[in-house]
Amino acid sequence: MSDEFAESINDERFVPVMQINNTTLIPIVKSLLDEAGMHYFIKNERLHDIVGYLRLTSGGYNQWWQPEVMVESSRAEEARELLMVPLDADAPEGTDGQTNQRSIRSPSGLIVVGMWIIFAPMLIWQLGLILFGEGLPQVNDLPLLAFAFLLGALLWKVTRNYFAAKRRAAQETDV
Repeated sequence: MSDEFAESINDERFVPVMQINNTTLIPIVKSLLDEAGMHYFIKNERLHDIVGYLRLTSGGYNQWWQPEVMVESSRAEEARELLMVPLDADAPEGTDGQTNQRSIRSPSGLIVVGMWIIFAPMLIWQLGLILFGEGLPQVNDLPLLAFAFLLGALLWKVTRNYFAAKRRAAQETDV
């Protein structure tokens, strides 16, 4: 990094506009900003490679090494709007934000069946331990009960979203 560039970073010409949780989005962010002709840099862009093991084992980024898009302060609002377009509901098919949103709102039947195959036996086992254990559930059974509740809620929500999406699709074809 040149001294001139380092000084421009420190003189508050650049402001943060977005934190990146998924490093596969970095090339997309760069291409959007390049096409708009903005001056930018991505703080901690390569640091995730150094601490990748920690990131994977902790389940996400730590605030000290999460990549962050820094843009000239004069164009910060424009950059925020530009980078949020792929996450909008009417964004083009196949954008990362659209894919994530679509998979939550209307999961495929394969996903629903897979989740039931994986989680239903654990839920049944947990409930069996609680209900058919040694009498009434005790205080030490609360973690099992909480885990069983979370599994049940997860299965219920995914299944509900699947059937709601099926109903929406059927209504759209009837119209």
